[in-house]
Amino acid sequence: SSVTVDMGISTAGVSNWAGDNGGNAYTYTFTVTTGGTVGGSVDPVITWSKVDSAGNPVGGPATITIDSGAGTYTVEGTMTFDIGAGTLVAGNTFTINTNADGDPVPLELDLTSSGAANSISDTYTFTVTAGGTIDTGTPVIAWSNSLSSGTITITASGDYTVDGMTVNFASGTLVVDDTFTITTDTSGSPTANLSSDWHWTLESFKDEFNNQAK
Repeated sequence: SSVTVDMGISTAGVSNWAGDNGGNAYTYTFTVTTGGTVGGSVDPVITWSKVDSAGNPVGGPATITIDSGAGTYTVEGTMTFDIGAGTLVAGNTFTINTNADGDPVPLELDLTSSGAANSISDTYTFTVTAGGTIDTGTPVIAWSNSLSSGTITITASGDYTVDGMTVNFASGTLVVDDTFTITTDTSGSPTANLSSDWHWTLESFKDEFNNQAK
C-alpha cells in the first residue's frame, strides 16, 4: 500500500527555554515521533538525542510525552521548555545548543527593522564557521545567496548588515556547521528560518516515511 507523509509544519510553538543540563555544551535534536494536537485525545511524543561538540552521541534517545496540554516540559536536569497550543506533525524536527554552563540558548534574530535585501525572491544561507555564544564569544558566520556571499563576525549582540539587510543578532549559542536561512520576497522583505524552528530534514522525512511503511 502507498505511504502518505503529512508534510505540514507543526503549529505548537516551543519557547521559554530555562534551566540547564548540568553543565555541558551539547547539541540537542528534537523530533516529533507521534503526531497529534496538544491537549487532544492522542498525546504527541517528542524524541530527543544529543551530541557533543565533536558530533559524538552522548545521550538518548529519550522521549517527552506531551500529556498535560500546553505548558512546561522537562528535557533533563532542570532544562525545560514551554510548548504552546496547536499541532505537532510527526517527522518535524528542530535543534538547540547549550552553552558551556549547560544553558539552552537558541539563536534569536530580529528582522523587524531590517529593511530590504539587495536580492529579491532569494534564499540567504548562513553557516557557522567559528562557534561561540553571542556576547561571551565571537561566532563567525559565512553567508551566500544566488548572487553574492560574505562573512560576518558577531563581536556582540546587536545589528549587522548583510547585503542590504539589517539583522539583529540578539542571543544564541552557535556551533560550527550550524545553518539557518533567510528568504526574501519580491520586495526584498526577509523572513528567518532557524534550526530551532520546527522544520523538515531529509533524514527526518526518511525516518517518518519508514515508520509509516512498517
